[in-house]
Order: sequence, then C-alpha cells, then structure tokens
Amino acid sequence: MPTLSYLAADNKVSVGDRIVTSGDGGVFPRGIAVGKVVSVEGGVVRVQPFVDNTKLDYITVVDSPIK
Repeated sequence: MPTLSYLAADNKVSVGDRIVTSGDGGVFPRGIAVGKVVSVEGGVVRVQPFVDNTKLDYITVVDSPIK
C-alpha cells in the first residue's frame, strides 16, 4: 500500500478518509479522488488507491518536489 507523504502535522487522518489531490504545486488540479486511508500506525498513513491495478495498460509516474 502506498503511504501518504507531505501531510501537515496538525492534520488528523482516520481510516476510511478519502484522499484527494490538493492542487498545490500545479501538477494536478484540486479535488481528484486518489484513494482512501486504510491504516494509520506510528505516523505512517497507508492509502488504498481507487484504481484497479489489474486493469491498467499504461501509467505515468510524476515526480514533483513540493515547493
């Protein structure tokens, strides 16, 4: 399961929360549904993506540093 990075320390995340893009950085628009939180343990937030990996034919990985 992927982990959620760049989460502000004062944000409280719970299992079942929906994760959407923030729009910060200008790479993706705000509000695109990405997945849901499946575990929060020791400060590590794991996310179950909404995409079904078995149905993907092509993907692009974007590496964008947060400014």
